[in-house]
Amino acid sequence: MTVLVNQDGKTTDQSKMIEEENQLLKNIIDNIHEAVYVVNKNGKIILYNRESEKMENLDRKEVLGKTEKEAFSNLIILLMK
Repeated sequence: MTVLVNQDGKTTDQSKMIEEENQLLKNIIDNIHEAVYVVNKNGKIILYNRESEKMENLDRKEVLGKTEKEAFSNLIILLMK
């Protein structure tokens, strides 16, 4: 087990520290004023921020876990009309 010291000066195990850092990054991305989404190596959307929800008018629950084609096919059809 690896023990690290976090920002508060408390010791923590490595997996917990990574989890905390991931949550911090998610919070930062969710609150920036640009539309951002993240796709994993399998092509599935794993992060979809608030600005994306506003811009695309899609709730993240409708998008997460889907491919871009699955999530945005209706938007693409509308744009092509």
